[in-house]
Amino acid sequence: MNYIKSNELDYEHTFFHFSRIDSRESIEKNGLQAVAGGENEAGNDKENSTIYFSYGIDGMLKAIDVWIKWEYTRLAKKSQSEYIPPYKSIDKKLMDKTYEKIYKDFKERMYFKVDLKEGEDPKTSDFSFDEIDQKKIDDYERYKREMQKYETGQQKWKPVYPNKVMQWMYGSYSDFTSFKQDNWNMNTHIGEKTISSDRLKIIETSHGRTDALSFAIEAYNNYRNKMRDVDLSRLDDFMKYAQELYKNDKDYEENAPDLGRRAISKAEEQKYQKTNHIKTHAGGCRMSLLKKSTSYIKTKYRELLGKAIDTMKGFDVSGR
Repeated sequence: MNYIKSNELDYEHTFFHFSRIDSRESIEKNGLQAVAGGENEAGNDKENSTIYFSYGIDGMLKAIDVWIKWEYTRLAKKSQSEYIPPYKSIDKKLMDKTYEKIYKDFKERMYFKVDLKEGEDPKTSDFSFDEIDQKKIDDYERYKREMQKYETGQQKWKPVYPNKVMQWMYGSYSDFTSFKQDNWNMNTHIGEKTISSDRLKIIETSHGRTDALSFAIEAYNNYRNKMRDVDLSRLDDFMKYAQELYKNDKDYEENAPDLGRRAISKAEEQKYQKTNHIKTHAGGCRMSLLKKSTSYIKTKYRELLGKAIDTMKGFDVSGR
């Protein structure tokens, strides 16, 4: 697969896709495929096969800010004996655990530059800037159902749209006056879609590292000052934590091998494919070979049968 240096990117107009390093071999062989659910599913993702991406460097940095808040919320729901919504109060120890998880997770991921074609027709294009955010729609439908219950006296509390947890996760940079996707949370047209590997490039930092953590730190250091009017407080806090750890991390010593270029085992590749229901070309090739073999056998059988019939015509079956 091809690589591209970070300083060669058109940062304002690049489409960034975030994926696991162990997906690299599968993506190169089978392309980047739309996923219904997968390991990071949320909401009704299982019903909507798609490929998620961010548009522009500001979209990419916003996406990390949201990712941190999303992971914190998941962790809070699992570990707190009594769940405290994050918009009410943040548990510092829990947030530190979230940062630790994000740090480790980003070391196992990478960013791709994806060449996408914009348009309204799914048959001739990959995505539309006017596409709706299905999660906004889902939350609005929830709001309407609960409002009806409130107005008919079936529940005492009055619902709001968006719900407060979603509003906290999406941040002030997300627009809830519209159902349109925000630049940090875009996706291809819903349905089966494969982006061939020749339309993908793995992003490499100026220091030659291709893991997501290295690129995220570099992008943050280079572009955060240009986004000072955007509230990325969770990202800012995480970056203080991450950059301090990064300095003494043995994986990032001067002569340490690049994490993103490490060998991918067959087991890792197959696990990624199974989790995300990836259609492999290898299977298709085997099926194609089987069909060709079957066709060949049938053809040869007809030829031999025809020759046998012709030969029999030369015999007198009465034995005379």
